[in-house]
This record gives sequence, C-alpha cells and structure tokens, in this order.
Amino acid sequence: MRLTLMIFMQVTAAAHHARAAELSGVVLGPGGAFVKGAVVDIWTAAPVDGTGSICPSCYVDCTKQAITDAEGKFRIPLFRDDLALKLLVYTPGFEPEFFSDVRPSGNPWSLELAREPMAVDCGKSFSNLRIHVASSNGDRLPGCRVTIRGMGREPYDTIGPLNTRERHWRVTDGEGMAVFPCLDEETFYSFDVEHVGFAAQRFVAREWPGRAIQVEINRGATISGRTVQVGEDGATRPLANVVIIPENETGPFVNLPKAVSDAEGRYTLRGLPAHASYVLSGNSYVNNRLAYDPPTIRVWDLALGENRTAADLVFPTVSERRSIAREGFPWPREGEPYDFYAKTLDGRAVDGRALRGKVVLIAWWATWCPPCLETIPKIRKLSLEHQDSDFVVLGVNMDHSLEAADRAVKKYDVNWPVVTMPTDAQGRDRWIKRAGVFALPRYFVLNRDGELISDADWSKTLSVVSRLIEEGGSIEKAGLIDP
Repeated sequence: MRLTLMIFMQVTAAAHHARAAELSGVVLGPGGAFVKGAVVDIWTAAPVDGTGSICPSCYVDCTKQAITDAEGKFRIPLFRDDLALKLLVYTPGFEPEFFSDVRPSGNPWSLELAREPMAVDCGKSFSNLRIHVASSNGDRLPGCRVTIRGMGREPYDTIGPLNTRERHWRVTDGEGMAVFPCLDEETFYSFDVEHVGFAAQRFVAREWPGRAIQVEINRGATISGRTVQVGEDGATRPLANVVIIPENETGPFVNLPKAVSDAEGRYTLRGLPAHASYVLSGNSYVNNRLAYDPPTIRVWDLALGENRTAADLVFPTVSERRSIAREGFPWPREGEPYDFYAKTLDGRAVDGRALRGKVVLIAWWATWCPPCLETIPKIRKLSLEHQDSDFVVLGVNMDHSLEAADRAVKKYDVNWPVVTMPTDAQGRDRWIKRAGVFALPRYFVLNRDGELISDADWSKTLSVVSRLIEEGGSIEKAGLIDP
C-alpha cells in the first residue's frame, strides 16, 4: 500500500532509451459498428517490466488523445514503446470506458463501447443531474467530458471526495447535455468540463433538482517559449525533449495541458484557463530519470484568447547543477552511487559519502502515512538486531511541520537519525522533485560502495538488508557530524 504525496508540481518523464512508437486501433459499438468521433485518451501509464518511479499520470504520453475517423480508427504517436497504458474512451451516446494494459506491441487494438443507458425515474429524494455545456459564444458542445470531482452538503459549504464506486463520468450528447442519473437532491457537486481545443474548467452545481445546470467554456489562452541550456562557455543552446508542466497559481486544479520542446527548444501550451497566473516547470529526462534540476518561470495574468510568449526556461551548466544539488537527495538510480547531504532534526549533518563501507537503509515516511508508521517497529527491531554490525538506518520525514516530525519521533521511539525537508514551500518543492519520491512508504538500500541497489517494498528490503549485513563489519553512528 502506498499513499500519494501531493506536491507543488508533479513531474513526468520522457525516456530517451525507449524507442518512439505508435498506438493504433479501432473503436466499435454494439454489433461491431464503427464509432466515429470517439476520443481516445491516454489516462495513465506504467512500465511493462518493473515498478515505475513516478506517478502513473506523470509520463509524457499521458493526456495524449486522438479522435476516431469514419471507420472508428485512431492513431496516437508515443514517445515510448515500453509502457502499458490505461485508456479512457468516450463519445456522445456511449458509456465512457477504461481499457487497461494496452501496449503498442498489441496493435491494432479493438475497443468496444456500450450504449449509454437512458435517464431513469429515481424515486423520492433523488434526481437526474443535468448539465448543459456551451461555448462562450453560445454554441452547444457535444462530446465534452464531464467529471464529478467532489460533493458536499449545506450548510458546511465544503467539497469532499466523491465515492469512487459510483459512475461519475458522462459525455455531452448532440445537444451539449450530460446526465448523471439518480443523485442525492440534498447534495451539491463539483464537476470538471473538458473538451478538445477548450480550456478545462471546474463548476459547482447547487440547487440543481428540477433544472439543467448551464455552463460555458472557452478556448482559453496559449503560452509559447523556448528551453535552453547554458554551456560552460556561457553560450545558450536549444534543449530538446523537455517536458513543460504548467501549474495554475490562482485557480482550482484541473487537468492542464503539457508540452514537449522540439529540436529547436520550442514548445506551445494550448487551451489554458484564462484570467490566471502560471508557474511553468521544465523537466528534462535521460533514461527515465530526471537529468537536471527543473528551472521554473512565472507567467502572470494570462488573458482570454491571449497568445503569450514566455521567457526562456534556462538550464544551468554542469558545474552549476552540481553546486545546486549539493544539499538534499538525488533522483534514485539503481546501481549508481547515491550521494546526498542533509540535516537531521537535531541539527547534525549527514553526508552520504561518509557512509561508504556500511549497509544503509533509508526509510522515507510521514505522520500522515499509516503504512509508514506501521513499519517503524519493524525497522526498530531490525536496527536493534544488527546494532553491532555495519548497518545504518536513516529516516527521511516528509511532513511539512518540524514540530509534527519531532512529536512522531518521540511518540514512536524512533532511535535512528531523521532528516527533514525544507519548511518553505519553494524549497520543499524543489527538494521533493530532485529526490523523485512522490509516494510513501519508500525504502532505499545502499551497499558498502554507496550504490543504490534496492528501491522496493518492506519485505524485499528486509531480505536485501539481511543478505548484505552477513558480509560483516562494525560501526555505531558513522556519517553524523556534530553541529
């Protein structure tokens, strides 16, 4: 079990070692009829072999989509051929449907949709929620994806999570109408509306029984720019295959478009919600690993229909990157040296290079992560069993509050050094993205050469540690430097 860690900006990956590929297939309705105009959306992805080191929706190919032609056919160019994809397919008149474990090697795929059921008589206290979607100039918009994101009840005026067992996807019909059958009349709902070529927007349906909720969406705004890298000679050069990720600083979180820079370092983000300010993050990857510390820029007050040219996203020189990366943890690469430098709760420094010659367990945890807390007694037992050997445990706490971390250390009798994140939002975000840890719990094992040899669940971690410790040695608290 893992808990997702919410951060300032999620990262995504473009693996240079994997070949470019294409996903193709056909969408069919009942009786094998071709379905024209269906949207085929790449929802999430995961490596075919092994475990992914980033979130399932953070790969570059995610959010790509295609629209089927008159014969129901679709083609989607991919950056990678080594991923298993989860697709969402939707179109008016049919039930939206997920298709899992879709791989380019299985082309062409045959994806079948079922007809959407008719609205029904719901009985007392329940009604059909009807949402009518139009463009900003009043045109009806068929084919919009409408997603209920949360729910709440008066007078609390809060939105809580939706029961995920309920069917909460609908697609607008030829009249621009989406119908969610038999919802509780005393509940209000938040919902997102997305459509190809338009900016995603979030709305709230209040006092909806007995009437259709009318909403409008627009084509949004566009940001264009370049990604460049500074050479050791001071000259800037285009940097290709950088994933550009926008974060809306002023509005609710909705799905936002990503972009990838071309050979000239140029990129374009289309369909962004207007009347907002954005932080753009540039993420460059090699072999599915973050290659550079992501630079960011801000774009202020983007207006409706505006085409804004942003400042360059500038990546530093190699020597500058090494200086920036001095404090914190690097992106985990199994089989490579894992050098880090951080400070513990009590102010001592931990230098990973000083731990060479020892077996090191790095346990990433937080107080809001029940599986993490359940493992603490197991780590304590392991530490006590091998206290006379060359075994070192280092905890990395991911709480935003130092006070919360300190209370947890005392409450759960954590008897090993605990490192904490920066307390400011910008420093914390940079620290997390560099470390590449977006879900908890997480366990790293370093061998005596300081190489990361295991990034796995607790059961495998325990077996790897036990095997390495059998090689012998002795130490108490090496690597700690008094302040």
